Amino acid sequence: MVGGLSHCVTFTIRGIDRSRISVWVREFAGTDSEGIGGTSMSSETVYLTVEGKQALEAELRDLLGTRRPSIITRIQDAQADGDADDSGSHEEAKDELALIDNRVREIENILRHAAIIAAGNAGKDVVQLGSHIVVQDEAGDTLNWVIVSSVEANTRTGKISSESLVGAAMMGHRQGDIVAVQVPAGDMSYTIMQVS
Repeated sequence: MVGGLSHCVTFTIRGIDRSRISVWVREFAGTDSEGIGGTSMSSETVYLTVEGKQALEAELRDLLGTRRPSIITRIQDAQADGDADDSGSHEEAKDELALIDNRVREIENILRHAAIIAAGNAGKDVVQLGSHIVVQDEAGDTLNWVIVSSVEANTRTGKISSESLVGAAMMGHRQGDIVAVQVPAGDMSYTIMQVS
């Protein structure tokens, strides 16, 4: 998933029938937690790679063309069967529709304010947004990263946010620099082997 949601936890509040609160847990290197059930609808420019924009557009097409219509059909079927009042699955489908609609609004807002990081904009010698970097950690392991905005950050695919602790520390450095990063687990250092 692009920059995004990793888990949705749903629970029932004691004494309130079928009331659910969704708690969004954002991935560590990607985006900040927005709090309970919220998403930020910012009008600030969002910097995306071409691949990041394409991934968001594909997700939006899937949500609007496949997932949302499927959920609406489930809701309509439950209502037609008269199960809408007693059905927990009906309530779950309504909750899922709300989550989908929320994500659609979020993606549309991101795309509306997107600025594409042109391939030529990435510095050949200085780490900046859009840079592909190869670093070596203290253990001698080599890591390949792309510095991206928090919207498309995904550590599993090697895309780290320029706003994360590691990403922010890398910004402005050059090949050969040793970068010290203070993380919750302690101090770490990385040697930048290549910037492209």
